[in-house]
Amino acid sequence: MVYALTVPIEFDGLLVELLAEKETAIYLQIALHSYCKIVQQRVIDNVSMICYYQFITKCAMTLDKKINKSLTR
Repeated sequence: MVYALTVPIEFDGLLVELLAEKETAIYLQIALHSYCKIVQQRVIDNVSMICYYQFITKCAMTLDKKINKSLTR
């Protein structure tokens, strides 16, 4: 007879016996989900910084050069 290692865990107020592998899988899924949310936020932040530079800063610098050229003539 093979005995499996079980671990008690509380889920929605109920005490449930889970296999250790299942509990580990649940914790791993939670950790991966949290990590994915952090990575997603970092990507969004980086894309917004690139867009700000390309569309606002670069455009303003180009317009400034053109205005300066037209005023100095």
